[in-house]
Amino acid sequence: MSGKKILMDDRISLSVSTRATQSQATNQQTAALPELELSRVLWRSVAAVSSADTVLEMQRASHEMRAAVNSLGQADLNVINQHPDSTIDLYQHGDSIALPEPAGEVRSVERNSTARQSIASDINISPEAQSFLADRGDSLNDSLIREILAGNSSLTNKTQQTLAQDRNASVRRALAVNFSLSNKTQQTLAQDDNVGVRWALALNPNLTDDIQRTLAGDDETSVLMALAVNSNLTGEIQRTLAGDGDGDVRWALAKNPNLTDETQLTLASDDDTNVLMALALNSNLTDETLLTLARNGDTSVLSALAGHSKLPARLQYELAQSSDKEILSFLARNLNLMDPLQRELAQTQNSNKEVLSELAHNPKLTEETRLILARDEDAGVRRALASNSNLTPQLQKTLAQDQDANVRRALARNTSLTDAQAQQILAQDKVEEVLIDLARNPKLTDVQAQQTLARDEKTQVRETLARKSNLADGAQHTLAKDKDERVRRTLASNSNLTNDTQQILAKDEEAWVREILADNLKLTDETQRILAEDKDALVRWPLALNSNLTDEIQQILAEGDDASVRRALAGNSNLKPEASQILAQRNDANN
Repeated sequence: MSGKKILMDDRISLSVSTRATQSQATNQQTAALPELELSRVLWRSVAAVSSADTVLEMQRASHEMRAAVNSLGQADLNVINQHPDSTIDLYQHGDSIALPEPAGEVRSVERNSTARQSIASDINISPEAQSFLADRGDSLNDSLIREILAGNSSLTNKTQQTLAQDRNASVRRALAVNFSLSNKTQQTLAQDDNVGVRWALALNPNLTDDIQRTLAGDDETSVLMALAVNSNLTGEIQRTLAGDGDGDVRWALAKNPNLTDETQLTLASDDDTNVLMALALNSNLTDETLLTLARNGDTSVLSALAGHSKLPARLQYELAQSSDKEILSFLARNLNLMDPLQRELAQTQNSNKEVLSELAHNPKLTEETRLILARDEDAGVRRALASNSNLTPQLQKTLAQDQDANVRRALARNTSLTDAQAQQILAQDKVEEVLIDLARNPKLTDVQAQQTLARDEKTQVRETLARKSNLADGAQHTLAKDKDERVRRTLASNSNLTNDTQQILAKDEEAWVREILADNLKLTDETQRILAEDKDALVRWPLALNSNLTDEIQQILAEGDDASVRRALAGNSNLKPEASQILAQRNDANN
C-alpha cells in the first residue's frame, strides 16, 4: 500500500502515486500534483448528495462539494452573489458587457469580475452567454469565472464540451462534479490526463454505468477511492472494487452507505482489519453481515461492532459474555442495548467500573438500571450517572443528596437538571464548588433556588449568579443591594436586568457600579435619564458612548457642561442628527 496512512476519524489522505507504469509525461504530471485531501466537509457533502430529496437540496449539496473540491490546492473563490435579474442575456460590446433589463432597457456594466461571476452562476444564463464566458482568456479572473460557470447546472452540451477541454485543470475539476453532465462530457473527463479531474468525476453521484466501468479501471488509487465512496455505485462496480488488491480502496468502499448485500458479505470476510473496522462502523449493514463480522474475533472489530445501532439481540448477548473491557464498554454505550442486558451489566460488572461508568452515561437506560447504578459503591459510577442527560426527577433528587461532592457537582453542571426540588437541594449545599457549578447552569430557573444562592455568604457564588442571563426578578433585586461591590458591578453588566434593578444600580453609592451600568446596551429610557443626570462625569462619559441611547438622552448630554462628555458623545457610533447639530453649535466637541 503506497502513500500516507489513512486517518479514519479525522480526514482521509488520498495517495496520488501511480499504480502502474505510465508515460513519462503522465508521471511528471502526477509528481507535480499535490496530495489530495478528502476532508470531513467533502464527506458530508457526498452524503448530502446521496440523500437529497429535492432539486434544491441537490444543488446546495453540489455547491458544497464543488467548494470542497476546489479548495484542494486551488485559490479560494469569493462568495458568489446571485445576479438580481431573473433572466439575463449577455452580449459583447467592446470592453463592456450589456445586460438587458426586464423592461428592455440596456445598461452597460464594466467588465469586472463580480458582474461576470454573477452571470456565470445564474441558472437562467443563455447559451450565448455560456459560450462567451467559456471561451474567455487565461487570466486568473477569467479562470475563476469559468470554474463558477462549470458548476452551473444549466450548461448546454456545447458549453460542457468546451469546458471539458479547458487548459486549466481547476476548471475541468469544477465541471467534473456538476450533476448535469452529459454522457459525452463524462467520457471526455474520464479520459482526462489530470488525476485530480478524474478523482472529482469519480465523486459525481450521477455517473452513467459506462463511466463507472471506465473509472473502475483507473490506475490511480485516489480515483478508485473516490469512486468507492460514491453512493450510486452499481452492484457490478462494487464487486470490482471489493476485489481490488489495494486495501485503501476496499476500506473506502466499506464506508459506502449503499452497499449491496453481496458486497457487504465479501468485505466482511476481508483479511484487512482496517477494512473490517470501516465496515463495522457502517450503519446500513444486514444482520447476516453483522454476524459474519462477529466471527472475526479481532478486538477492535468486535468493539466497533458492539456499538452498532442495528446490532441484533443474538449478538448483543454474545458480546455481553466477553471479558474484554473495551468490547463491553462499547456495548454499554449502545443506545439500543436491550433492557435485560442493561440490568445484567449493571449487576455483574462490579469489578469493571469503567464499563459501569460507560453504562451510566447511556441516556437510554431503564429506570431500574439507573437505580441500580445510583446505589453503586463507586463514586465514579454515580458521577457518570449524574451527568446522564436523561434523569428522572426522583433520581435527580436522590443524586442531589449524594455523599460525594463530585457526584453533586456533576449533577449541578448537568444541563438536563430540571427538577425544582433538586435545584433547591443543591442550592443549600455546603461545598462552594457545587454552588458555583449550579449558578453557572443555564437550566437553573427555580426562583427559590436562585434566591438562596443570591443570599449565600460566599461572594464568588453570588458573583457567578449575577452573570446569569435568566436571573429571576427577586434574585436581581437581592444582588442589586449586595454588600459586596464586586457583585453589584458584575450585575450591572448583565444585559437582562429589569427596569427596577437598573434603577437601584443607577443610584448605587459606588460610581464604578454606575459607570459599568452606563455601558449596558439594554438600558431603559428611565435608567438612561437617571444616569444622564449623574453628578459624576465618569458615569456620563461611558453613557455618552452607548450606541442605544434615545434621541432625548443624546440631546441632554449634548447640552451638558462637561466637554469630555460631549466629545465622547461626538464619537458615538449612533449619533442622531439633532444631537450632532447641538454639538456643532457648541463648536467644542472636537476641542
